[in-house]
Amino acid sequence: MQESNTLQKLAVAALILGALSAWYSAGFDPGAAATYILEGRYVVVFPALVILFSFLFLPAVTIKPEVRR
Repeated sequence: MQESNTLQKLAVAALILGALSAWYSAGFDPGAAATYILEGRYVVVFPALVILFSFLFLPAVTIKPEVRR
């Protein structure tokens, strides 16, 4: 569970840093930064794959029978 949370935090950090880098390289123009993000795709794809990978670390859901007294 802790590894999954760590990977999700890493993915969010990568997304934020990628967006900030695109914004900086676009000369602080939000429209151009959005274009860079969409053209680059890696800024979005890498965090999405890391989040999907983090779900593999989560334990499978088990249904326990209800105990009646």
